[in-house]
Amino acid sequence: MTETTGSYTKEQKIYTISCVINSASRIQFSAIESMQNFISKVTDDFLANETIKGCIGSDWERVWGPIIYCENPTSVPVHADNTMGVFYSDSQKLFVVAIAGTNRLSMFDWSEENLAVGELVPWKHVTDKKLPILGSISKGTHTGLTTLLGLKDENQDLMFDSLKSYIEEKEISEAEVAVTGASLGGALAPALALYMLEKRSEWDTTGSISVSTYALAGPTCGGDKFAEYYESKIQKGEITYVSKYNSLDVVPKAWNKETLGTIPTIYASHIKSPDDANPQETVMGTLVTGLALKALPIKLAGIPWKNPYRHIEPRDELTGTFDTETDDNVKKKLEQIHRVLPESLKGYSNYFINLVRFVAQVGSQHGLQYVNLLGIKDALLKYKEIVDENKPEDVIIHEEIDLAVKEVTGIDLSTIDPEAMAKAGDSASD
Repeated sequence: MTETTGSYTKEQKIYTISCVINSASRIQFSAIESMQNFISKVTDDFLANETIKGCIGSDWERVWGPIIYCENPTSVPVHADNTMGVFYSDSQKLFVVAIAGTNRLSMFDWSEENLAVGELVPWKHVTDKKLPILGSISKGTHTGLTTLLGLKDENQDLMFDSLKSYIEEKEISEAEVAVTGASLGGALAPALALYMLEKRSEWDTTGSISVSTYALAGPTCGGDKFAEYYESKIQKGEITYVSKYNSLDVVPKAWNKETLGTIPTIYASHIKSPDDANPQETVMGTLVTGLALKALPIKLAGIPWKNPYRHIEPRDELTGTFDTETDDNVKKKLEQIHRVLPESLKGYSNYFINLVRFVAQVGSQHGLQYVNLLGIKDALLKYKEIVDENKPEDVIIHEEIDLAVKEVTGIDLSTIDPEAMAKAGDSASD
């Protein structure tokens, strides 16, 4: 059978493959074994599907994983905290090391990785290099990187070990290893790719495999000196760096102080109160101030340290479009809430609605909108079908936007019935 390389560009193929690594996200399982079996089955079905093959190519193989990490593997139910897998297409001479993004069900992701930015870890301590100019990565990035490097498959093999064995057994040379991920994975991918470059001898004894980063929708992974060091590697041609983000996505605006400051008004032209004020500026400004302070309180020898974070350049901005469908759905869901609120709270209803609209838009722009911006909708629709076909009957896949709203406001949009609220309001006025 003739192998096909697929209709997508290399970049689209890499980002499509990175999606499958998130299969266990937003799902709770009865045991870690069932979760691991689930993601393995979804991955195999994904790679074997004819529609997917037509997009990314027909000869992709699993080299290692995907492997799931659970910070508390004995909890019931259990969920994924980190996931990583390695894939290879011989016809394209391309390895993809895919890293999962934030699982919204994981407090470990939020507290120990995403928000752990108040401390920095020197890169020279990570790689055992002695040069003083390597800069630092956030403590959260370091935690994630350490976790990924420690993952073992069913044979107790680390990713480096399996990759080295695969390259040697297949006698592969002149290939590329593309490290990719979105969201949290978009911060971890650059760090892992640089680590692989600087530890090449541990997995590529031929010295002929190039390393690249394909980061998507990620926050900063380190400080300005680390970005400078990384950029020097790019400029020397030692590593290829591709980073993309949606202009309407708030996550890539963390953790640099200038871009953090633009978050409260990012949707100001769409989300307004009747008097053209922007109540989300007050509410979201308060929330973002708290986030910004997490990146500021670092002190060295008693001297306050300014916010050190900066994105690695170059980055490509994708022009986002406000998701009016999601926004209209939220407004319709909440249009009657004033009917059931106590009189003293009715005046806050518009402020609350705008907050929910803001958070729902964040969920949409950080997730679904990338499918259209990257032009990978055909493959992703088929991928969703595969996930639905394989999920256990008693498992619920929580919707991304609903989860985002619930995290911030405590409200489950799926349970709100505007008609029932209207009727309750009519009954109360009788």
